[in-house]
Amino acid sequence: GSGSTQLARQQKAQWQRSGFDVGMWDDRNGPEKNVDESLHAQLQAAVSKKYPTQHTVLLVTGDGNANAGRCSFPVCVESALANGWRVELWSWDRSLSNVYRRFASEYHVHFELNLLDFRRSEFVVSDNRQ
Repeated sequence: GSGSTQLARQQKAQWQRSGFDVGMWDDRNGPEKNVDESLHAQLQAAVSKKYPTQHTVLLVTGDGNANAGRCSFPVCVESALANGWRVELWSWDRSLSNVYRRFASEYHVHFELNLLDFRRSEFVVSDNRQ
């Protein structure tokens, strides 16, 4: 994650004690920039591997940003599909990039698009909208 507060440091320590590898970045250049780039790199490394049985990537994002020509979630998804992986993508309809709608029609056998909107009641605890 991003952030440099005391709470963020405490959360990092808690995740590390649970056995997770945790990276934190200074968020002065935008809180998600380095987080997304790190996720892209780790995802790309994973989907570059081939396995004797089909593997699945489960990705929760609607972000279809081209990322100024650098690695991005759509690039990682296409790499996964090219290497025989199955991809399940979950997103809110309003935040879903059209690139994933295109993937759903082009790669319909190996790409599954799931909208969170239809399952909202399962994980939204309260709604403060008037």
